[in-house]
Amino acid sequence: MERQEITPSDYLKYLPAIYSQDEFWGRFLRIFEDVWSPIDERIGQMNLYLDPKYTPESFLPWLASWMGIDLNPRMSLREQRKLIQNLIELSSWRGTRRGLREHIKLVTGLESQISESGAGMILSEASQLGVNTTLSSISGRNHLLITLFADDTAKVDRELVGAIILFHLPAQATYSLEIVS
Repeated sequence: MERQEITPSDYLKYLPAIYSQDEFWGRFLRIFEDVWSPIDERIGQMNLYLDPKYTPESFLPWLASWMGIDLNPRMSLREQRKLIQNLIELSSWRGTRRGLREHIKLVTGLESQISESGAGMILSEASQLGVNTTLSSISGRNHLLITLFADDTAKVDRELVGAIILFHLPAQATYSLEIVS
């Protein structure tokens, strides 16, 4: 039986020079190097787990949860990755028309129009407090009318769009959804 030559461990460079002379220490440390190398490689690639373009599919819901989003399982893998890539930008526009419009377009691919109605303070050059402008009112809930433009209205997932709207909708507002072709 021929003796197999074992390459000394690279870990010897972390020890005092006197140990590098001893063949035993090179072989002994090789055991630990063989065990830890795959773990070191995985840790070295941790940034790939945090990038939605490269992370395994099973990590996508975890990444989305960092921004308070539950991924809809009906979305394709490509759509989920694209949404997560844009979540930071979307979160900076949360609660605004722009954020709502972009979120809907990103997830559904549909254009939308958002109109707002309700009592409250509306300022213009002709605004006079107590005459044609109020600071608040008891029934002053704002209402958003979200209109989606779709070629096939039957294919629009109302539940998904409703979840997106609720993600952006201010607490004091209500909404209605209209889908037109």
